[in-house]
Amino acid sequence: MDRIRRAAVLLRLMEEMHRHGSWCGETHVQKASFILQDFAGVPMDREFILYKYGPFSFGLRNELTALRA
Repeated sequence: MDRIRRAAVLLRLMEEMHRHGSWCGETHVQKASFILQDFAGVPMDREFILYKYGPFSFGLRNELTALRA
């Protein structure tokens, strides 16, 4: 998946999380992205590791930082 499509998926994910009353902090977005990729089969092309608060992707963190900028 290219960068633009991945950004669109992330933004839609955050919109849906917000619409359902969920907090959209980075930890929640990391976990939800992991579920989308590994359980729903959405090709996010991100490598996740098991971290203190759950699955974490350094690439996703960089992408979220770029989206905020």
